[in-house]
Amino acid sequence: MKFICLKCNVEMPVNRQHGAEAGTTLTFSCGGCGASFSMVANPMEEKMIKELGVFDGKLKVPENPAETVRAAAGILQWEPEALKRLDKVPVFVRWMAKSSIEKHAREKGLTTITVALMEEARHLYGM
Repeated sequence: MKFICLKCNVEMPVNRQHGAEAGTTLTFSCGGCGASFSMVANPMEEKMIKELGVFDGKLKVPENPAETVRAAAGILQWEPEALKRLDKVPVFVRWMAKSSIEKHAREKGLTTITVALMEEARHLYGM
């Protein structure tokens, strides 16, 4: 993530940061024309910003940026085969199975549900 001054086309590094109850405020300043702006991030955005290295002024681009965003947001992605398998679970207990599998994935720090992970959860939770 970079912030570029529209007037000077100069990268605007983090000038100052401070935390607040509602999140973190970052202030950026242009070294060319002196323009500045602030960005307020909620706690979820703050986590993503920290992982991307914006606070250091040194951007760390992850191998798979979309995966980083999903992880920061706690979003899980299901592989097509895993979804097909979930559809075979009786409808009256499907929500419970899905919830247990997703809980297991989050505990392991994973963002993608695979058939192998489903098997692991099945043995762990006795499903």
